[in-house]
Amino acid sequence: MNAIEENEIATNKRLGISKRDAIGAGYQEALQYPSLNIRGIKAAWVGAQVRTIIPAEVIVEIDMRLVPESDGKTLMESLKKRIQEEGYFLVDSLPTDQQRALYPKLANFTYKLGSKPFRTPMDGPIADLLSTSMKKIFGDEFILMRTTGGSQPIAPFISTLNIPAVSIRIPNPDNNIHSPNENIKIGNYLEGIMTCLSILNTGIEGS
Repeated sequence: MNAIEENEIATNKRLGISKRDAIGAGYQEALQYPSLNIRGIKAAWVGAQVRTIIPAEVIVEIDMRLVPESDGKTLMESLKKRIQEEGYFLVDSLPTDQQRALYPKLANFTYKLGSKPFRTPMDGPIADLLSTSMKKIFGDEFILMRTTGGSQPIAPFISTLNIPAVSIRIPNPDNNIHSPNENIKIGNYLEGIMTCLSILNTGIEGS
């Protein structure tokens, strides 16, 4: 992590924020912790459709990104407990009139577990293979990162088949991933093709 140069001021400016969450000494260290973020909130209407009403419900979609040291179910149950500690009575379906009369704060909390996190040690044969492959394309101008974000169903290959796995980042940093204007620059696309070919050829050659 220390080998990756960080300019937190420049990163914050590019992201349009004043400061990051106070986790870890920097962004790379922060990536070693699980994250909790709100993906979306839905209540009543806004803008031209706004109405003078009390919304019947508010829906909040929450996303939790894990690291290998964390357990998804344990963290979700901790979040559930936290919601209850804030005074909410949890229901399994739409609250009844009796429940509405008894409890001022009602909520329904459901979750599902997605992909498990994975991490392959970067000091073994696969790291040497990747370094050799990347040098053929980029010289010494590439970065080996211990952890990156993403939803990838790769963990079973490691835990069940004992096959090491890594992720190769191809897009430009400002590709707006998952947004309506998601993009990839042609130069990055071509570099990605060359990178994949170099990795495959290096593996075949065993060099």
